[in-house]
Amino acid sequence: FGFFGSFSGGVRPAEITLIDTNSKHANVTFARASVARYLDASQILTQVANNVERYEYDGYGNYLGLLVEHSRSNQMNASDRTLTNYTAKNGVTAAGSALASYFTNSVQFPTSTATTNYALVAQNTGSTSLVSIFVRMNDDTAPVVGANSTNGDFCISAFGTGSTANIAAPPYETVYMGGGVYRVSGYNVGAPSGLNFGIVQYPTQSGKGFRITGFCIENGIPMSSYIGTTVAPVVRQPDLVSTTLATIGISAVAGTLFIDHTAANGTALFSSGANAILSSQGAGKIAIAYDASGTRICYNGGTVTTGSALTFSTALRIAMSTASIATTCHIKKCTWHNTKLSASELQTL
Repeated sequence: FGFFGSFSGGVRPAEITLIDTNSKHANVTFARASVARYLDASQILTQVANNVERYEYDGYGNYLGLLVEHSRSNQMNASDRTLTNYTAKNGVTAAGSALASYFTNSVQFPTSTATTNYALVAQNTGSTSLVSIFVRMNDDTAPVVGANSTNGDFCISAFGTGSTANIAAPPYETVYMGGGVYRVSGYNVGAPSGLNFGIVQYPTQSGKGFRITGFCIENGIPMSSYIGTTVAPVVRQPDLVSTTLATIGISAVAGTLFIDHTAANGTALFSSGANAILSSQGAGKIAIAYDASGTRICYNGGTVTTGSALTFSTALRIAMSTASIATTCHIKKCTWHNTKLSASELQTL
């Protein structure tokens, strides 16, 4: 809390912090009806129980914020913690050594630079999907996903047994997970149920050695946190963050909401009842100041725009569009100020 000024009852709070580093306000409710995984401060892929917040860090130890995500399932047919989920072809062999904190087993590539090497898993349902493979290069460099069979270290592919590989088209996403492990993902490689997804390494590619430590096949984009599998498909329920205006002391009459986030453009940052309060304009810092006369909105300290007055219900939802649909993003900081800030104050905030 910060304080300023005075009124008949004494000093009043100027700012209420709803979400901050590794913490949230006691009257902000967090719910998620399933277990979920995240990268902790030690870059360990950690599983937490139902209704436990995930304050996430990247693979370099940098704080990202409170992780919130919409519902998502892993469409793999088998567990990632046994070798039975891998279809080994053309000399690919399993290695007994594990990568600590990630997955129990790994598959070493290549065993032969003269043949095409595969490691595949089967998709559980037919849908447009995002396939992610967790990889550690033998030389600890970042992996390069090939756009075809002649470039990169390997390709992300979707194909049926005995058929020609369908190479996932760019863009690819590569995220460092810590411990030398990278998550590489290919988008929009949807295919009929039962098709195989995975990595293909061609003799015409780099020939670099690496280990595959796990797979995740998601039923949509964007990429979300890793979802384990014991009985596929395993579903991770949405992270829901909300509070009541009265409980936390937020005014529906006048004030300013601020959020530092990574939400995609156009997705919900605040909502109340059936009313949209603020939508993302891309990752960054955004604030909306409001009273009965209308709103002022500022994005990353830039030009302040104006809009119509807001309508609140009894609750305030953070990074949610409805009572059950979450936005996928990290929230680094979220505050409410008990006055409608001026244009210059918004830019400073």
